Amino acid sequence: MHVMVRRLLPLVIITIFIVASVLLINTKKRPEQQKVTVQPPVLEVIKIQKQDVQLTVGSYGIVEPKQKAEVVSEVVGSVKYISPDFAVGKFVTKGELLARLDDSDYHADLAQAEATLAQAQAKLKEEIARGKVAKKVLRDVSPNKKTSLGLREPQRKQEEANVKFAQAAVERAKRNLTKTEIRAPFDSLVRSKEINIGSYVTKGKLIGELYGTQTAEIRLPITPQSMAYLDLPRLETTKLTLESQYNEVKIIHWAAQLVRNEGVIDKDNRMIYLVAEVNDPYNRHSSLVNNSASLSLPILQFGTFVTTKIQGRKVSDVIKLPRHVVRSEQVIVVDADNKTTTRKVHVVRSDKENAYIIGGLTDGELVSLISPDSLIDGTEVTTVMSKSYSPDISPLMAADKKVVNPKVVNKGE
Repeated sequence: MHVMVRRLLPLVIITIFIVASVLLINTKKRPEQQKVTVQPPVLEVIKIQKQDVQLTVGSYGIVEPKQKAEVVSEVVGSVKYISPDFAVGKFVTKGELLARLDDSDYHADLAQAEATLAQAQAKLKEEIARGKVAKKVLRDVSPNKKTSLGLREPQRKQEEANVKFAQAAVERAKRNLTKTEIRAPFDSLVRSKEINIGSYVTKGKLIGELYGTQTAEIRLPITPQSMAYLDLPRLETTKLTLESQYNEVKIIHWAAQLVRNEGVIDKDNRMIYLVAEVNDPYNRHSSLVNNSASLSLPILQFGTFVTTKIQGRKVSDVIKLPRHVVRSEQVIVVDADNKTTTRKVHVVRSDKENAYIIGGLTDGELVSLISPDSLIDGTEVTTVMSKSYSPDISPLMAADKKVVNPKVVNKGE
């Protein structure tokens, strides 16, 4: 009996615990269920504003001299003199003596040519006198029997030709003597010097290279598509502001003017080149050269990399949007019910930061600042006006920049 009780006691205890657990579970108060509400996503938007704008086209180029000259020797001889100003980096003026060659042989050639000319002139005078004598001798001879040879006309013409030949030799000797002095063909900067005292030069020997300082020239590449934004009839009267950054802070500007369109598409890069000019880039010919204020004007060195913006046509009803929000000419518009809609637009121009749109949108509409592929149409959103982006496109108009070099080449003046 006691053995049976000991065997059944564990089963009884387990049964009691199971019954108690079931009772506790059934009598536990269930938590009150709450309705889940979905918050619409917050969308940063801008209210668009149509404006009239003058489009600009950005470009860049390297400053080059309009005039270049490789100075070569036209005569032979050894170098006897070199001007102190004929050195790389020095400025020389038009007609300034750069170098002089040994001219002793050319003085001798000139003296010889002058002596030959004197002899020819003397023979001509002698022949003229003989002709006069021949006319007197043949004065009573019948005209039918008079000949030009008898009157010594061929002999006189020959002596006249000898005189002209001798005169040409004298002129040539004078020119060769002049060419022993090598002079600058225009106001210029010495780019290179290839001779020294005692150097022997031959005809065609390179003496040096000169860069003209009166006018600088910049070739500005433009894509054929961007040319459509420019006012071509007024292109050659367009003024530019060139900009170059010399360090992280200092930015310098120069005034320039477009002077021509090269008129062909480059076969290598498919660009059209516009040409701009800057007058007196080194401030060598300024009327203020003696004024201390002019000394602070920065020079525009050849080889400087510059950027510029060319004013184009005026376009009406343009909308400015960040470039990243336009994908395949589509944007997201939020309607009056705060629901999103994908809208097709026409992008008339874009740059690194912005896209400029004509058509597809109306004033006052809200446009999302996220890309169109991030939301599906009909999504309900909560809109927040952007504070970091302004739809104002007035900066696209010509900016008032401080131009430190007011000298502009005006073609035709």
